[in-house]
Amino acid sequence: MKLKVLLSLAAVMLVACAAGCNRHRNHLAGTWIEAATVSGVPQGITLGHNGWAASVNKPTLQYNHWTSHGKTLVLEGILFADNRVQHVKDTFVVEHVGSETMTLRHGDNHLRYFKQ
Repeated sequence: MKLKVLLSLAAVMLVACAAGCNRHRNHLAGTWIEAATVSGVPQGITLGHNGWAASVNKPTLQYNHWTSHGKTLVLEGILFADNRVQHVKDTFVVEHVGSETMTLRHGDNHLRYFKQ
């Protein structure tokens, strides 16, 4: 009897976690443009619902995949620099995500984005 109750509780917790993860993933999905850009050209990222990603106006950095775990966002892709191609995996802390704005932290840098 105890085993049956424990298995039922585990199943409920798993479903609740999956729903929470999908809800967080849905908030992150979309095109996000940086509030401040060096070049004056809008730059940012697009996060698809199914885990695909793309860079916006960043020709030397091409993201192609993203995952999130709790408050961690991981972007993977390819960096083209100095005539070399390099695989990159950038990890960010999601400090805030709302319907219109998102703030990420990468080391000491705080990056603010607006949803397009």
